[in-house]
Amino acid sequence: MKRLETSKETKYEEYYVNLFKKHINKIIPGSKIVKGPFNLHHIPDAWIEKEGQLIPVECKKDNFTLKALNQLLRYMDNFKAKEGIAVGKKINEDIVLPKNIKFISLEELEKFEEKQV
Repeated sequence: MKRLETSKETKYEEYYVNLFKKHINKIIPGSKIVKGPFNLHHIPDAWIEKEGQLIPVECKKDNFTLKALNQLLRYMDNFKAKEGIAVGKKINEDIVLPKNIKFISLEELEKFEEKQV
């Protein structure tokens, strides 16, 4: 099992997933973390519910790449989700997110945490 690190240089993906979950109401008002459907081959980092809709979340500690986008799109397709949440350092320049996917930067997540201190 990975140990959660808090130094800026060595933060693991779980750190950002937990940060997203901790500040979900500030990030996406009116939403909450929920336990979503389970499929051994399709496991998003988190599920949120907003206005009765389940939304998968895919979080990366580095850039959000085409591989990550395809992963999120696969979750959305498999679970018939109309929207998705992408989290990462930034979006790779070679991709354009569909309009139904919201991007949240790691910098934005860090700002929510800094405001609490």
